[in-house]
Amino acid sequence: YITEVKKKLMDRRQAFMKITAKLPLSFPVPKGAFYAFIKIETPKWKKDLAFVHAALKEGVVFVPGSGFGRQEDGVYFRTTFLPSPHIIEEAFGNIKRLL
Repeated sequence: YITEVKKKLMDRRQAFMKITAKLPLSFPVPKGAFYAFIKIETPKWKKDLAFVHAALKEGVVFVPGSGFGRQEDGVYFRTTFLPSPHIIEEAFGNIKRLL
């Protein structure tokens, strides 16, 4: 059972890494967690809440980075890679134009 679950999680993380690599985002590769704390690498967004609200209008829910402490060096958000790969691809495809 554990081997099967681990494979699913690795496949989901791989799908997450593949789609986010094409976007102006940076973050450490998740190794033990099921989430990523992502920095937006474009000057378009000045506030994480504005980005999160815009993503919500695209049908994608993120947690603003400011919920995890003050972010003085950029705009951050947190997300998980637990959904199936096609949902991850759809979600990041929906926000691609926001970045």
